[in-house]
Amino acid sequence: MNAEWGVAMQFHAIVWPDGGQYSVVFVDAPGCQTCTDDRESVQAMAQDAVEGWVEAHLVTGSALPAKKRIRRRLPRGGWWLTITIPLKIAVRAVLVTRRVQMGLSQANMAKRMKVTRQAYQQLESPDANLRLDTLSRAFEALEVAPLISLVPRPTQAPGRLRSLVRAASGHKKRGEVNWGPPRGKEVW
Repeated sequence: MNAEWGVAMQFHAIVWPDGGQYSVVFVDAPGCQTCTDDRESVQAMAQDAVEGWVEAHLVTGSALPAKKRIRRRLPRGGWWLTITIPLKIAVRAVLVTRRVQMGLSQANMAKRMKVTRQAYQQLESPDANLRLDTLSRAFEALEVAPLISLVPRPTQAPGRLRSLVRAASGHKKRGEVNWGPPRGKEVW
């Protein structure tokens, strides 16, 4: 995975009715899937599943797999769902992924940041509170600079702002941003 996720860390899932329940499979999070009995709880169940998948990578200290260009046909009655990972989890996932890409252990990172190993472990922990000065030191140790961009949430973006959100979010395919499920039967 490139440690560059753009504006937000997002994962895409296919949802379809399956024998009285709804199945959810994330195409860019291998092994992440869930199901629910009612359509109203699909979003919440999907959010919980993919957050748990990312947090499992954090707990084990493993990098998230590289995102790949995926083309899938939707099952009959299916639709696409995009889930955004909360910033607190996303920042940690990017830090762990970059650390692993650089071949650094937590002890090596702690030494580069001039903190104890336990202090660095806390930075990668899903439950700890992130401090900006600690994050800044981590970015320096990882030889990266954060890219920060604030854009309106899609549900709050009226008219002309939508094109600005599209540009800022990096959605270049056919000039679309995912305001809901993609209109076509395939997504790249």
